[in-house]
Amino acid sequence: MALQTILEGIEGTLTTIAPTIAVILVILSGMVYAFAQMQPAEARGKYISAAISMFIGGVIIIAITVAAPSIVQSSKGILQ
Repeated sequence: MALQTILEGIEGTLTTIAPTIAVILVILSGMVYAFAQMQPAEARGKYISAAISMFIGGVIIIAITVAAPSIVQSSKGILQ
């Protein structure tokens, strides 16, 4: 029983915090990408790589948040 409560707590925290973090990452990635376009060619690649990494991180967080309820449900079924 305690493990199910922990899973529900993690899901609740994830569903409240994750969308905010994902939006922040996507906005920051756009800002970094725009900043990269103003840099010389030598530095541009590093900034673009960082921007793409932030964007992908935001998308992964959104995917995990969407999948969290089904993960908790399947985990409850397995733990019973």
